[in-house]
Amino acid sequence: MLAFVLLAACTQSEDPSDPANGGPGGDPPADTLPDPEPGAGGGTVSSIETVVINEIQASNRSTWQETATWGFPDWVELYNAGTEPVALRDLSLQDGSGETWRGPDEGTLAPGEHLFLAADGVEEDFVLPFSLASDGGDTLYLAIQGAPADIVAIGTLEDDLSLGRFPDGQAWLATARPTPGWTNGSAPSATLDPADDLFKAYEMHEIAVTVPRRDYDDIDARIPTDCEVVVDGIYFPGAQIKNTGQGSWDTMSGKPRLVLNLDARGDTTREFRGVDNLELHNGKTADATRARDWVTYEYFRLAGVPASRVGFAHVTVNGDDYGLYVLVENMDDKWIEARFPASKDTGMLFEAGDIGGSGLGAMEYESGPTPAWAPTVEVMQRADDAASGASTDEALAQLWTGVHKEAILDYIAIEGISNHWDGYDAPHNYRFYADGVSHLTYLVPSGVEITWTGDPELWTSNGNLAGFCFDNPTCKREYAERVLLLTDLLESEGLADQYEAVFDWLLPYIDADPRKFATTATARGVFEASLTNLQNNGREARQDVYDVYPDLEP
Repeated sequence: MLAFVLLAACTQSEDPSDPANGGPGGDPPADTLPDPEPGAGGGTVSSIETVVINEIQASNRSTWQETATWGFPDWVELYNAGTEPVALRDLSLQDGSGETWRGPDEGTLAPGEHLFLAADGVEEDFVLPFSLASDGGDTLYLAIQGAPADIVAIGTLEDDLSLGRFPDGQAWLATARPTPGWTNGSAPSATLDPADDLFKAYEMHEIAVTVPRRDYDDIDARIPTDCEVVVDGIYFPGAQIKNTGQGSWDTMSGKPRLVLNLDARGDTTREFRGVDNLELHNGKTADATRARDWVTYEYFRLAGVPASRVGFAHVTVNGDDYGLYVLVENMDDKWIEARFPASKDTGMLFEAGDIGGSGLGAMEYESGPTPAWAPTVEVMQRADDAASGASTDEALAQLWTGVHKEAILDYIAIEGISNHWDGYDAPHNYRFYADGVSHLTYLVPSGVEITWTGDPELWTSNGNLAGFCFDNPTCKREYAERVLLLTDLLESEGLADQYEAVFDWLLPYIDADPRKFATTATARGVFEASLTNLQNNGREARQDVYDVYPDLEP
C-alpha cells in the first residue's frame, strides 16, 4: 500500500546558469533542495509551470517490459505541464544518493508530452543510472537548467502499483492501472488490486501461446506442456499450457478449456497483474452467451460471498485463432490472499465433499498450507459432527460456530434464485474455503455457466448443509429472509441490464469466433431466455417465499 507521498515546490537558485548552483554541467546543490515535509498532503504543480515528475513505478512486475532481457525495470515518467517546449538537455533527475540522469543533447519535450525513463542502472539517453526502492525512502529531484523544479518522496508501493498525478501534472494518487509514457487520465483505478484490471468487463485481453510442435500432442493428453505466453504484449517464457475440463473438454483441434501457468519454473516474479495462472473457459457447457459466468459470479460477489472475478480474452495458439474465452480467476493461494490477506498462509480450499453426513472425509485438499492448518480442521470437524445428526436448534447453534452463517445461507439462496442446478445443489461445481484466522468455512462458487436456465428452485438441494437448514424451522425462515434480501440486491444492482450490456459488447467477438460451439443466432436465443429469467426470477422467488411465509409479505 502507499505509505506516503510528498511533493514540495522549489524556487530557482539565484543564478541557475552557474554550474556551482546546479546549472548546466553541475548537479542541483543540496542546499537548494528542501526536504519534503512529512504530512504534506496531496500534490500540486511545481511553481515553475513546466516539466514535472508525473508517474513513478518502483516495483514493476508486469506493467512494462524491455525486450533486450525481457526484464521489468522500474520507471519514472516526466510531463511537460507548461505551454512551451523544454530542451531535453536542460533536464536532470537525481535520486537521494546523488546519482543523476541528464537529458540527451538533442530533442525537446513539447507541452502536454510525456517522457518515459526506465530505471535499471544502465547509462543510456533514456535510462536512469539508478534504481527505485519499493519499500519507501527514495526521493527524486527534478531540475531544469539546474534549477530545482520538482521533488517527490516515494512511500511504499506494492507490486505493479504506480504513483501518478491525476489528472496529468496535478494531485498525487496511487493507482493499479499504470500508464507508462502516456496520459494518466482523470482518475486512478477504483481499487489498488492490479488483478481488478485483468478481471473486468468491456476489456478484451490478447493472449498468444506458442507451443513447440514436438510437444503439441501432449496437450490433448492432459499433460502440462511447456510453452511461451504473451499477455497484452508482456512475454512469459517458461510457461505451461494444460487442457482441462470434464463436460467442457475438447481437443486442440476444436476449442479446449485451458489453464496457463505463467510461473511454471517456480519463479515468483512471473505474474501478470498479480496472477500467475490464467483459467480460460471455452463456453462449451451450456453458455453460448459467454456472459453468464460474469453476471452470476458478480451476483455472488455483490452479496459478499467469496467468488472469482471474471474477464475476457482473445486467444491464439501457434498463430491459430482460438477466438473468445472467458477468463475466470483461478482458485489458488493468490485467490485466498486477495480475499483473506490475514489468512494467506493458513487459509484452505477444498473441492467436493460436504459438511455433515460424513462428507468432510470426501473433501479434496486443493490449496493451502502443508500440512492442513490443524486449528481450522478441528473446527471443521465439530461443524461436520453437528450437521451429521438431527437438525435441532442445539445442533444448528454448534454448526454456526464452524461455518460462516450468512455466507452459507447466501450461497444456497443465490443458487436457488439463479436455478444453478449444477453447483452445490448437484452436488458438482463448488468449493469450500476454510479461513485460517476465524476458522469459519464458506461455500464458494466454482463454475456457474449453467445458471438462469429456468425458474427459481428455493427449497430443494442435494447439498447436506442446505438440507440440514431446510429441516430446521428456525434456519429455514432465516434462509427465506436472506432470499428476500438477495432478490432486492438482484434488482437494485440492475444485474439483468448489466448482463444485457455485457452480452451486447461480447456479440461481435462471439460472431467472429471461428471455433464457437454454437451459432450467433443460438447465442442470441440463449441470451434472451437467460435475460428473461434474470428479469423474472427475483419476483418469482419472492412469491415463493411469501407462499411459505405469508407474514413476510409487506
